[in-house]
Amino acid sequence: MTQNNKLFVNTAFLYILIKIVGTLFALHVFNHFTPLVDSKLYIDGYYINDGNFRTELIQKITTLIVELSNPLLTHTIFSLFSGIGIFILSYTMKNKFILLLLLFPSALIWTSIVGKEAIYYGCFTLILAVWSMQISNVKARKGFVLHMMTSILLAVCLILRPHYTIPLIYLLSTCFVFYTFDSKKIQLILIAIILVCTASLISYLFIMPENLIARGYGAVDETARASRFAYYNIDLLNPHLIYTKGLLFRDGIFGIIGPFPSELLIRLEFIPFFIEGITILLFPIAIGCMFKDTKNVQIYKKYFYYALVPAILMSIIIHAPFGILNPGTAIRWRVNFELIFYLAPILIYMKSKNG
Repeated sequence: MTQNNKLFVNTAFLYILIKIVGTLFALHVFNHFTPLVDSKLYIDGYYINDGNFRTELIQKITTLIVELSNPLLTHTIFSLFSGIGIFILSYTMKNKFILLLLLFPSALIWTSIVGKEAIYYGCFTLILAVWSMQISNVKARKGFVLHMMTSILLAVCLILRPHYTIPLIYLLSTCFVFYTFDSKKIQLILIAIILVCTASLISYLFIMPENLIARGYGAVDETARASRFAYYNIDLLNPHLIYTKGLLFRDGIFGIIGPFPSELLIRLEFIPFFIEGITILLFPIAIGCMFKDTKNVQIYKKYFYYALVPAILMSIIIHAPFGILNPGTAIRWRVNFELIFYLAPILIYMKSKNG
């Protein structure tokens, strides 16, 4: 067996092991603390006539696999697809450490069972795998197949979680400007245009009739035991005061962290997710501090500060209506974009180190 074949087998074995353990842990351990209701409903075919295209899409995929196999294998197939991009990165970069990111508690659970998160997470990881090649490889930037693949994956992301895909599109667009145009002046002008357009789109999502704030309220069960509706006196609070009163940056940050410290005393199972949330929030800051002022690193610092940092801030803003009203939804839906906080910075840093 050649060295490359051995590396592939070892990487694949570790990846499959992590994903199977994640599926079994989610179904047989975590499910006792927080019932995986949506996942079970998909398995039971509950959403077959839901009326929502993205929900029915996942339902049809689930129903087909269940009919051809069984519920456990269906969960496993979703699980194995979810981190496929991370598997590819681990193998191509010859770094098994990247696979350990799949052990983050929220990713371990919500990407290892049937649901939109597993499919979205898989597409997201594949996009970042292609992106990492393009920012450091001239041939990859010109590859038609890679561009077509990215477009298809982005289309799937837009169908499943359109609002969480906006920061990803900004990240890709900005990086495209950097590696396509040599003039710094042109780069800054185009990035400013992209930033303004993206900010305008996000603003529109908050003022349209079915705005994100209203969707955030509607997506969270106010009677759930972890609900924060009473904490925020939500019946009396004008929805938009979440932003005008400064809650976006004061409490909205807990959309990333998850539970409040006080909630850890009530539900001890939140502790791993609290630690994970703090780690995710601090990760890009730590990576940013690790850059050194060498000529090569300066190129990648542009990707970090002009492309990645705004994408992170956008993610916090977009997730706030869904994240501050319930720590459970904060953790679950954070999975859709949290890779921007830790995988993307890792890739930028590793590319800068490798030249």
